Amino acid sequence: MTDDLPETTSIHWHGMHVAARFDGGPHQPIAPATTWEPSWKVAQPAATLWYHPHPHGSTQVHTYRGLAGLVLVDDETSDDPGLPHGYGIDDLPPSCRTRPSIRTAYSTNVTTKAADCSAAP
Repeated sequence: MTDDLPETTSIHWHGMHVAARFDGGPHQPIAPATTWEPSWKVAQPAATLWYHPHPHGSTQVHTYRGLAGLVLVDDETSDDPGLPHGYGIDDLPPSCRTRPSIRTAYSTNVTTKAADCSAAP
């Protein structure tokens, strides 16, 4: 991950089985114009996971600005539960977030009450 923001950020995984040195978070900052390259073998059962930024004091605004998403892990051993499974065809995982009123360095005042939901193709 290359930080092209004008400030430090980070990336943190939820549900991903990773060693602590790849977990991200405020203890592993990524400075502007630098790159962090975590690497691991995905060896876990099928799951829907997610990632988001975790810089101390800026998590909300970085997430609001779009630095969050899904990670879909498939495997060959999980039983087929009979649910849609053609990713992008009949299986479109929703990605929702609420946008509260916040003041940031990037905007003056942003107010939205509704949740933004989109299918992640």
